[in-house]
Amino acid sequence: MYNFFMMIFGCLKIRLTGSGIEKLLTEAAKKRIPIRNLRYKNMAVTGSIQPKYFLKLKNARKGIDVKIKIIKKSGIIFKLYPHRKRVGFILGFLIFLSLLKFLSLFVWGVSVEGNKTVSTSQIIAVCESLGIKNGVSQNSLDPKTLADKILLEIPNLTWASVNIEGCYVTVNVSEAERTDEYRQKPPSNLLAENSGTVIQIDTVSGDTLVNIGDAVAKGDILVSGIIEAKGTRSFVSSEGKIIAEVQKTYAVTKKFKDFRYVETKRDKRRVLTALWLDIPLYLGKTEPPYSYKSETKELSFLGKKIPVAVTTGEFILKKRIEVKYSRENLEKMLTKEIDDNIKRENEQEYAVVSAEFTETADGLTLTKTIKTTENIAKQVPINIE
Repeated sequence: MYNFFMMIFGCLKIRLTGSGIEKLLTEAAKKRIPIRNLRYKNMAVTGSIQPKYFLKLKNARKGIDVKIKIIKKSGIIFKLYPHRKRVGFILGFLIFLSLLKFLSLFVWGVSVEGNKTVSTSQIIAVCESLGIKNGVSQNSLDPKTLADKILLEIPNLTWASVNIEGCYVTVNVSEAERTDEYRQKPPSNLLAENSGTVIQIDTVSGDTLVNIGDAVAKGDILVSGIIEAKGTRSFVSSEGKIIAEVQKTYAVTKKFKDFRYVETKRDKRRVLTALWLDIPLYLGKTEPPYSYKSETKELSFLGKKIPVAVTTGEFILKKRIEVKYSRENLEKMLTKEIDDNIKRENEQEYAVVSAEFTETADGLTLTKTIKTTENIAKQVPINIE
């Protein structure tokens, strides 16, 4: 930006000679007169200064034994000075420069370097979906975040960087080796599916973030799929087991008064099917509640099947009755149901920490807490916002 400013508004290259050079430079610093690119050679000092500060520097040298000489003028302002009376030419040139500067704030080309097996068109397509394309403002691009998203979209890449150079964006990539089987899978973290205390770690791939004895909460990252090394970032599919001691709480509720259905009788009904026509071989209809099962038998004549079948349906009629349970019976039923649930969901042995019956408005609730060990690692895809 500074070079562009100097190109437009001009720059003077000056030479300072005399015994008071050091004193003048000190005075210039006090008065905040910037002199850039200072060089000492042959008892003289050369440097660059903007035209608007040149007169201030000349005023500052009063009483100091220093000579100031302009040895070179550069910048468009000096080129245009001879044409200062041609207002239209100067105005058009300034508009052209302004337009050029405005257009330089946008991206006008995207290229890819470093890819071998992953096609350039695939990488460009991903870049465009992430907003890296011609005409987009450079200020809207976050190179670091975009590089991470490219790695997530293309698992075969192990490293990527997005570099903005002038009006062009260069995407540099590095591909995974064919033997890197974990890199071919979508990048992921291992998260804690339950809270607990880690007692065993068996990580196959990824960056392990916990140690044995650590207490973790549900949702914590146990193994990260983001690998940071030597200033670069790569993504892998995290795999492994994190065994932890966990506590689980179960609860079941039943009422002292309930309803259930009991069988009253069974009623068989037959239907004759000939071609597309169903002919009922019974009168009346069966009222619910009931359960139903059927069996179809195809008929034959002289040893050959004919398009006639008989379907025998059995209706098991039921009646809804009220059932009352004592507290003792209800406690036994709750205990059996909750133990069945615990055994069904836990493969490992467990110890009961607490068990408590509490009364509800019309029944009982059994709450039981157990302690067991399990693999709490859950694989979750990495998402870069």
